[in-house]
Amino acid sequence: MVSRPERFIYKLKFSDLSDKEIKKAETRLTRFIEHCSYNLTYNNIIIYINELKQEFEPETVRKHVLLIKQFLTFIGASDIADQIKVPKRRKKVIKPDHIKVLLAEVDEKID
Repeated sequence: MVSRPERFIYKLKFSDLSDKEIKKAETRLTRFIEHCSYNLTYNNIIIYINELKQEFEPETVRKHVLLIKQFLTFIGASDIADQIKVPKRRKKVIKPDHIKVLLAEVDEKID
């Protein structure tokens, strides 16, 4: 019998994700489920996400949270998935000084 996580990963294989991304998703999902000891309660999930925030960069945490929400929806736990907020992406700000330095470097290489 195929488990729900295996079925979820199987479903991802038919999406537009690369094999590398599917493998990452499988690793993230396994880590998540094992961390929660297969007891996927809202509190366990929030504890897990907070630990991710201590360990990883914001964009990595965001990818983990998106996958968790997708999986929870897939297994019919939309009520929990809907309560979890996905961290917003940080805006990349390029300051004028950075642009000036970059242009100066390009000018030096051209001359």
